[in-house]
Amino acid sequence: KCEKKVYLNEYQSIGELIVDVDDYIEFYNHRRFYETLGYRKPMDVYRESSIKSIKGKGFLKWTT
Repeated sequence: KCEKKVYLNEYQSIGELIVDVDDYIEFYNHRRFYETLGYRKPMDVYRESSIKSIKGKGFLKWTT
């Protein structure tokens, strides 16, 4: 699994570690479904809340 990869590897360079940590962050925020978020991905929830916040401040005008 992606999340265990960082813990299980012995890295030969900081560059190798950075690549795996970046992969894990991408997995955690963009591909992982989270139960307490209603089985949604954290980044999807963040984007939804950001749009609502911006819309609530009048920055976006929605037309139908």
